[in-house]
Amino acid sequence: MKMFVATSSQYSFLLEAFVTLYQKYWPGQEVVFLGFDECQYAPLPDGFDFVSLGKQENFGSNWTDPLIPYIENLEDEYFGFTVEDVVLLNHIEQKKVDLLEGCVKAGAQKAHLDNTIQNRSDPYQEGLLMMRQNASYRTSLAPAIWRKEYFLKFLKPGYTAWDFELKNMGASYNDGALILTLDQEQDLYYNCNVFFKGRPIPRPWCGRLYGTSNDVVPNPEDIDYLLAYLQRHKDKLRQ
Repeated sequence: MKMFVATSSQYSFLLEAFVTLYQKYWPGQEVVFLGFDECQYAPLPDGFDFVSLGKQENFGSNWTDPLIPYIENLEDEYFGFTVEDVVLLNHIEQKKVDLLEGCVKAGAQKAHLDNTIQNRSDPYQEGLLMMRQNASYRTSLAPAIWRKEYFLKFLKPGYTAWDFELKNMGASYNDGALILTLDQEQDLYYNCNVFFKGRPIPRPWCGRLYGTSNDVVPNPEDIDYLLAYLQRHKDKLRQ
C-alpha cells in the first residue's frame, strides 16, 4: 500500500523533516509526495517519490483540481493519505496497519490511522470502532486509508483542502460508508501537526502546545528536532 502525502510549494520545505521522521518510525513504507513544480528536497531516499501535479501558480489554493486526474488514473483500489505538515513521531505497529488495510480491502471505505474519530465512534467488532453515520468530519484529512472511489466522491472541483473537510460534511452524513479506527488508547499514527491555520508550533493559544496527538509526547527529542528545523527555515515561515 502506498502512502500519498499532499504538499504545496508553501510547505514543501518540510519534506526533509517528514522523511527523516518517517525513516525513523516507519522504515520501508512506500511514500509518494504529491506536490507542485520541483521537489525542494532532492534526491529523495529510496522508498520516497515526488510527483509534480503541475505549477503551483496555476492552482493557488485550489487543492482538488490537480488531484482529481491523478487519483482517477490510479490503478490502486485503496491507499493511505495524509499531508506534509502532519509528521510521524512514534513507531508504527505494522500488524495494526495490516488489520486496517485488510478492512478497507474487504469493503470498508476508510480506516483512520490515528485516534481522532474515537469520540464519534461506536463498537464495530473486537479491536475496532466504526464512525457514526451522523458524525462530523467523516471526510477529515487526518492520516487514513481510503478506498479510491470514496476519496474521489469528495474531490469536487475548485475545493481547497479546508473545503474538502468542511463542505463535504453534509454529503458524508448517513452515506452508508463504513469508516473504521482502532479501539485502543495508544495512537497508532502518533503525530505532530506542525502547522495549524498557517501557524507553526509552538502554539500557546492552541489546545496542545506542540500540536501532538495527545499530551504525552513519546519522544520529546523529536519536538526539539522540529523546533530547530523550523528555526533553520524561518525565512520560509509565513508571518
